[in-house]
Amino acid sequence: MVNYPLSSVDKLILKREQKTLSIPAGDRQTLKLDKNNQAEIRFETAARNFTFTFSNEAGDQLVLAMDKQKQEMTLNRRNSGKVAFQEAFGAQVHRVPLNNLPEGVVEFRLFLDWSSLEVFVNGGQYVTTSQIFPNTPYNQLQIRNTAEAELSLESLEINEMKSIW
Repeated sequence: MVNYPLSSVDKLILKREQKTLSIPAGDRQTLKLDKNNQAEIRFETAARNFTFTFSNEAGDQLVLAMDKQKQEMTLNRRNSGKVAFQEAFGAQVHRVPLNNLPEGVVEFRLFLDWSSLEVFVNGGQYVTTSQIFPNTPYNQLQIRNTAEAELSLESLEINEMKSIW
């Protein structure tokens, strides 16, 4: 069973920007996010060790990480913005086991809006959604290569999306 956005979601994309991004082992690159938390991020990669950190000038950080050795994806919202309203909200790191992820290149598709991040891996084979409450929109995306080899993100798109509200 897979969960994947309907093709009609593509009609909400306002602007497409596609490129290939290569990051040396242990290095990082920061990209500007000017989509006001209405974005789709899409890419393909064979890499399994990297971290995406969404941040803003208020110091909020939402961290999505892939770990090949543990065969898991984690989403850490401990410092993602407003988290104090409920003790358990920011206290745990969400873990998604990826033990059946095939070798080779897979697709990642992320949807970021004002109050959530949705992640689809390998055409919806793995999916996670998390509520977030940043103090201001995330305006930076830092991609860190945590592997010992170069990280290549093919067909990287950071697309602005129309609001459905």
